[in-house]
Amino acid sequence: MVDMSTVVKDGLSIPDKPVKNSSFFGELARSLTVPLLLLCAFDIFIYSFTTLADNHMTFTVTKTLACSILGLIAVLNKRWVIASGLILGAVGDAILALACHMLFVTGDPFGRPFFGVGAGIFLIGHFSYIYYAVALHSRSWSLQYLAPFVILGSTFEYFELTQGNGNATLVVPFYVGILALMGWRTTCLPKTSVDNWMVSMAGVLFFISDGTLGFQYFVCDVPHSRVIIMVSYWGAQALFLLQDLHRPRQGKMISKF
Repeated sequence: MVDMSTVVKDGLSIPDKPVKNSSFFGELARSLTVPLLLLCAFDIFIYSFTTLADNHMTFTVTKTLACSILGLIAVLNKRWVIASGLILGAVGDAILALACHMLFVTGDPFGRPFFGVGAGIFLIGHFSYIYYAVALHSRSWSLQYLAPFVILGSTFEYFELTQGNGNATLVVPFYVGILALMGWRTTCLPKTSVDNWMVSMAGVLFFISDGTLGFQYFVCDVPHSRVIIMVSYWGAQALFLLQDLHRPRQGKMISKF
């Protein structure tokens, strides 16, 4: 069986020359990907019946495990850029679950700095996806895709400043800006393949998830916020992974505009 060895350019794999595929980890990755995806789906199912107040440990483990499993799949398949975003997401999940338990269950004020740390880790994860999108098509500067994210981000900042609950910090506008940048860079990819469409959808879903979380925490209660946040968040993470697994490794992966 023949596979393509790879060299790295802009953080992504590009075929170099054919070699025999004798990698143990390559075979392991192929055999474990589908079972791990099914395990991830089962974990999400369990999480949907768990609340923070009822069982903090089960809530935290199930919330964190889904993204951890996706990250493991990315590592096994040597998709390092996507893996970094997923692993950072898992760490952020754990810290945010702890922060929410402190804030909303025990009333511990130290939950606020923990929330900031968790958000900061997610912010670094966004940089992974921004880098990935730029590496795919670095010369795409379609500004029409930027406008919706600027408008939505500005709208959030307006409500946060005029009707906020006082939880916001100076980091929030910076986070909103990076989130808008991630949304723009993922959606301005040329819509020439299913994979690029999946990246764009992932960026939009991430914006919906974090935007809803921001309104819930900094402005006002959002009906069905938990469902909206987690479905869009896990959908975004899964799309980032699945499109990269599906993306052909033969031929040049970095588009020239």
